[in-house]
Amino acid sequence: MFNPTGDFSDLYKDLLKKRGDKHILQYGYEIWNSLEKEELDNFDISAEHYYENLSEEGIVPNTLNTILYGPPGTGKTYTTINKALQIVAPDFYLKNKDDREKLKCRFDELLNNNRIGFVTFHQSFSYEDFVEGLKASTTEDKQISYDVEDGIFKSMCNSASVKATVNTEQQALDISNRKIWKMSLGDTSGEDAFIYQQCIENNYVLLGYGYDIDFSNTSNRKEVIEAYRTNEVIIEKESSDYRVTSVNNFKNEMSIGDLVVISDGNRKFRAIAEITSDYIFDETLVSDSGYSQVRKVTWHRVYEPSLPVDELFKKNLSQMTLYRLYDATIDLDKLQGIFSVLSIEDKTEINNDRVLIIDEINRGNISNIFGELITLIEPSKRSGGSDSLSVKLPYSKETFSVPSNLHIIGTMNTADKSLAQLDIALRRRFEFVEMMTNYELLKDIPNIEGINVAKLVKTMNQRIELLYDRDHTIGHSFFLPLLGNPSLQLLAEIFELQILPLLEEYFFEDWERVGQVLGDHLKDNHELRFVIEQFGNSEIAELMGNDWEVPGIQPYCRNQKAFKNPQAYIGVYTR
Repeated sequence: MFNPTGDFSDLYKDLLKKRGDKHILQYGYEIWNSLEKEELDNFDISAEHYYENLSEEGIVPNTLNTILYGPPGTGKTYTTINKALQIVAPDFYLKNKDDREKLKCRFDELLNNNRIGFVTFHQSFSYEDFVEGLKASTTEDKQISYDVEDGIFKSMCNSASVKATVNTEQQALDISNRKIWKMSLGDTSGEDAFIYQQCIENNYVLLGYGYDIDFSNTSNRKEVIEAYRTNEVIIEKESSDYRVTSVNNFKNEMSIGDLVVISDGNRKFRAIAEITSDYIFDETLVSDSGYSQVRKVTWHRVYEPSLPVDELFKKNLSQMTLYRLYDATIDLDKLQGIFSVLSIEDKTEINNDRVLIIDEINRGNISNIFGELITLIEPSKRSGGSDSLSVKLPYSKETFSVPSNLHIIGTMNTADKSLAQLDIALRRRFEFVEMMTNYELLKDIPNIEGINVAKLVKTMNQRIELLYDRDHTIGHSFFLPLLGNPSLQLLAEIFELQILPLLEEYFFEDWERVGQVLGDHLKDNHELRFVIEQFGNSEIAELMGNDWEVPGIQPYCRNQKAFKNPQAYIGVYTR
């Protein structure tokens, strides 16, 4: 125990440093220093206890790799929303932790803005889906090309690693009534890859069409065509020749104040600029006469490395060098968000952490999905870690590492696979948080015609543990709709459409054991049993003859009358 005297004690500082998270120290100091002297003089608390309180309140960010595991219906996926917000927007979470609607709304916003990613593993999910793979696309000249497409994990890692150069003189920028363009500045893997950097350094954009022709005296498409022909360039299809289209857009359609998003291939973008001059012809800027068309710009954002398209766009970009962007392609809300000046309150709720949620993480083939990257997710192996590692990716040949500000939260249904069966590589690199049925939540459900739902569920789960194991118990979330509608009709629907099918799956349609979970073997009144024998002796004799012996277990069926009888449910937990 210790008694602080106005600042953190050395003991508390040491404890937090051992935890290895700068966020803990940051939040700890802010809270501690906000206390009045009288409060501090009377404060007596252990460092460990104080840390636990912070963690419970969501102030302390979670570890980098966490898996929430437990039986179905225990709220694992539901809880990932809270966990993600505790990491990405901790202040917002603390202020609104009891308002689920606000939390979900904020979660959806962060999901839409790629601060949070969500993916579900399944048996056919692959490395190409998760990290990177090849995808066919069509070039400007209608040729098929195969490009490397980033999977969600690589995309999230790249986004988390990005450092944005921001125009510090810029105030809030209203994008309404502005034209927005997509533009390529050189081929990132070609001989003109230097064009982009030259443009960034000199505050202009260069168009790689138009040769060394000066289009200053053109004001429309027809005049652009005439300028080409005057310079002995053959234009056959006037309506579709892209040499004409690109120059006409650059010279005559683009205006001062327009915004230009600079692409990096068709699945990334790397800068955003504002046009600040009319068209300029200058054939001296680049030795290649193909870059003589110029517009001066202000660079508002420059990203290194490039950002994935879904940070700003609704779909992949076209290979065309220059074209106008409309609502169907660009997300204007995201773009406006980039240029909005945040209030002081909003700034305190934002950090640079990101979260990738992997639902049903145990359903995928971990070795196939993560491949060589499974090692890189370890905290010490991440970029900036004590033993940081990087690998060369097989398709893009890029050097890749996992940033230390990307948190991974997985969910695992133990009814599908127990921890003992889980890939050992995954077990070693994640911290596991068990989530079991919360009977305290069920106690808030009013008695339904004498039925105590909490006792009902607890008794069934105790029998499941005896007949099977605790990994196959029944979670509380199946019954939470009863909080808003505590009716026998809804309880009957839950039992008939969810609980019985789940028990059938657990026990491979061994109806005798299903009935034992429901306490049917203890009910003297057969009408209160949920599972009953399908045929009586007389019916069997009529169907099969008097000499026929029933092989094995007698066929069973559901007793529909029991679902509508409160005593059938009460009989599960009372005799």
